[in-house]
Amino acid sequence: VRMVYAEEHSSAGSAIARERQLKRWSHKKKEALILDDRAALRALGRRSTKSMAAITWRDLLKAGF
Repeated sequence: VRMVYAEEHSSAGSAIARERQLKRWSHKKKEALILDDRAALRALGRRSTKSMAAITWRDLLKAGF
C-alpha cells in the first residue's frame, strides 16, 4: 500500500467532512486531485454540478443530441 495524497486539517471534524466529500467524487476527479491537475478538476467539477436547467441547446448539440 502506498499513500498518494494527503491533506492536513485543523480538526477531526473537518478531516471527516473532507473525507466524506471525496468519497462522493468520481474516480477521474480523484485522479486529477492526486495528480494536482487543477484544470481537469475544474472541468470535472463543472460538468458534474451542472443542473439540467443550466444545460443549453449548444451543450446538447456538442454532446451529439
